[in-house]
Amino acid sequence: KFAAAIGETNPLYTDEEFAEKSKWGALLAPPTFPTVFRSQQRIQLEDIQGTRLHGSQSYKYYQPIKAGMKIACETVFKDLYTKTNANSNLVFAIFEQLGTNIETDELVFKGIQTSIYRQRSEKFEQQF
Repeated sequence: KFAAAIGETNPLYTDEEFAEKSKWGALLAPPTFPTVFRSQQRIQLEDIQGTRLHGSQSYKYYQPIKAGMKIACETVFKDLYTKTNANSNLVFAIFEQLGTNIETDELVFKGIQTSIYRQRSEKFEQQF
């Protein structure tokens, strides 16, 4: 269903019979599939208020995600830094997500997500 939702046509992701005959032996999840495991984790700091944006997402795979695989995901906070321009402060929060195969206890993927919190400066607010 995920492959269809993103318009994926590769038979490794869409055709169960084809995928079972491949070297993987099963239907595979498309590379961006771990986005469905996205954590709802938020930074709970009083001074970070403002619009939250999705900055980036990257994945490193240690094995393919196969149909029926049971994956445990853990998201941990890794870093926080700020960049400032004339109109706002941008607070960058970095999270790491680990996906582990529950049955084998092997790492399946590692994801890095950057969330950006945009805080308007007082100078910018006074202009309006």
